[in-house]
Amino acid sequence: MAIEQLTMPQLGESVTEGTISKWLVSPGDKVNKYDPIAEVITDKVSAEIPSSFAGVIRELIAKEGETLPVARRFARSKSKALHRLRKRSRRMKRRKQKTTRNQPLRNRPAGQTTAAIRRPCSALPKNMALTLNK
Repeated sequence: MAIEQLTMPQLGESVTEGTISKWLVSPGDKVNKYDPIAEVITDKVSAEIPSSFAGVIRELIAKEGETLPVARRFARSKSKALHRLRKRSRRMKRRKQKTTRNQPLRNRPAGQTTAAIRRPCSALPKNMALTLNK
């Protein structure tokens, strides 16, 4: 599981800070994406802050009543989604390294020629070649 940082969002154009009035979760709670995590009060608005990730709340960094600037971390969570995404990305990189299509000729296995590799060709060069060869 990947550890995600939850940060104070900018709740208005000129809002630079917010005060956490009440935590709606505690460490160990499972949350889904967009579930409310905390109630925040600013000079212009009072709002519930939604979770950016699905996972488990690991730690609440800020305390109730604490004023935080925009983009400051206020909680950490363990996220499965990002972990799966990174795992899939690593798997795709390995697959790409195994394929020979994008490798230069000198690095290709012996006996494999360029004719054995399918490359997409647009219609214009194909039509030009046909008209020039007539």
